[in-house]
Amino acid sequence: MKSLYEAEGRKAWVDLGKGISILLVVLFHCEEYLPIVDTGTAGPFSFFRMPFFFFLSGYIFVSDYTQFSLRRKLKQILRGIVWTYLIFALILVVPKSLSNGYPVADGLKMIFLGWASWFVVSLGMAQLFFALFLWRCRKQKGILMFMAGCLLAGILIKCCSESVLPFQLDKAFFVVLFFGAGFFYRIYEAVVERFVGKKYFALSIVVFLCLMLFEYRYMHGSTSNVFWGNGIRNFPLFVCYTMAGIWMMLQLVKNLDATRLKTICYIGANSLVFYYLNGGAVKFWRLLYYKVNNEFLLQHRWLSFLIVFFLVSATLFAVVVAIKKYCPILVGDKKAFNRCFPKYNW
Repeated sequence: MKSLYEAEGRKAWVDLGKGISILLVVLFHCEEYLPIVDTGTAGPFSFFRMPFFFFLSGYIFVSDYTQFSLRRKLKQILRGIVWTYLIFALILVVPKSLSNGYPVADGLKMIFLGWASWFVVSLGMAQLFFALFLWRCRKQKGILMFMAGCLLAGILIKCCSESVLPFQLDKAFFVVLFFGAGFFYRIYEAVVERFVGKKYFALSIVVFLCLMLFEYRYMHGSTSNVFWGNGIRNFPLFVCYTMAGIWMMLQLVKNLDATRLKTICYIGANSLVFYYLNGGAVKFWRLLYYKVNNEFLLQHRWLSFLIVFFLVSATLFAVVVAIKKYCPILVGDKKAFNRCFPKYNW
């Protein structure tokens, strides 16, 4: 049987990392929407769950930045992010409005102001910022200054306002930092690789656990996460925790055999679609869980939670496979776009 995951032309370890990040998002949403257990992971994992995804996105942003093509990159952003965001957000606007109890008009407003799917919108904006700057300047010092400028802009915005800005600008400037870290990691991968190995994997886990112990024992969980929640308390600590988490996750995916984990790689290769649909899948299985009202499940909440997590993941997998097979243009498939719009050479 042919594997659903096509590794040709892709870096499997990157897809593995993205897949793990998305599964952690699903885990978080399962715990948030079905609060029958406390896994204790919501806080610690929040420091690297999405930033690691941004890091990997920066890593694969361009293979050779000296040969960067703005036109080609803008078409990729339009096809992979803008198109899929609009398609899935509009498809889900009515179900979301009914589920969350707000008018459809408000849902449409959220979509066109970039308030829906914050993760995708902020990633898209960061890619756009990076692409426009790289088009004008390809000197590494200039890129570092650009990243520093974006970081400063993000801090100023957070200090002046705790509101969610249109197109997630309150988050997008922070995304540039981790996106850029992945970009530079690719350039200096051979140098950094000496710090990637089994002995460093164990060390990275110890470092991250010690940092989390410090945060929750001595800082009492007071450090703000700039991507969810308000404020910007202890920002240097946030960056420290996040970079430690990214280093730990990088060690993990580099030391695992991605060829044996093709299911997770497939999730990573189609990560945005999984993200768009995961909230709806969680709410669907939550509804069934409460409808069943089984005494055994109510008494064994951890088992119930794991069953729901598995069912949500399996449902998402099946739906994404079906969409890619029968209507691939919905997910921004390059071949499908070239068939429908051949003159644009996607």
